Amino acid sequence: MDQTGFPADTIILSLSAADWRHRQELEQSNVFEKYTKGLKKTLLVLKDLQKSDDIDLLVKVEASLISMERSLYAKNDPSVLPSLNAAVRDFEDIKKAVDVVKSPKAYIAAANTYRSNKKIHGVVIDGCHEAINGHVTRLGNRMSAVGISIPEKNILRQRQENMRQAKKLYMDLQRKALGLPLETDRGLER
Repeated sequence: MDQTGFPADTIILSLSAADWRHRQELEQSNVFEKYTKGLKKTLLVLKDLQKSDDIDLLVKVEASLISMERSLYAKNDPSVLPSLNAAVRDFEDIKKAVDVVKSPKAYIAAANTYRSNKKIHGVVIDGCHEAINGHVTRLGNRMSAVGISIPEKNILRQRQENMRQAKKLYMDLQRKALGLPLETDRGLER
C-alpha cells in the first residue's frame, strides 16, 4: 500500500523544532527574565509565609492565588474553571471553619454534632480538613500538566506545604478549643 502524507516522525521533528525555536526566543527575551525573577520571588514569599504561623494569612493568600488563577484561566483554558470554582467555595468554607474554631464555646457545640467515627484523638475531621486535603490534591494534579516548568512546580509544591501548615495550625486551634493538649498528631496530618 502506498503511503500518503508526511511520515509522523517528520511532523513531530518539525513541530518540536518550531517549539524549540520559540522557547529559545522566549528565554532570550526580557519578558522571560522578568518572569523567571518573578517566579523566584514568589517562591521565597510563599516560603516565608509558611513560617508565619498565621492561619488567616495562609488561607487569605491561597484564596487570592485561586481567584487570580481563575481570572487568568477563564480566557485561556475554561476547562479548569469548575475545579477553580470548587476551590473558591472550599476556601469560603475554610474561612468559616477557622472563624468558628476560634470561639471555643461555639466550636465545642459544633464538634459535638459529629459522630465519633469523624473524630481522631478527639479532633473532628471536618469540612476544613476535607477542603484542605482536596486543595492539596488539586495542586498536585496541576503539577502533571503539560508544559509546566520546574520553577512553576516548585511554587505549586510550596503552596501544598503552606496548606499542610494551615491544616496543622487549624488542628492546634481545634485542640485548644476542645481543651486538648497541643501535641502533634502525625496520623491527622495526611
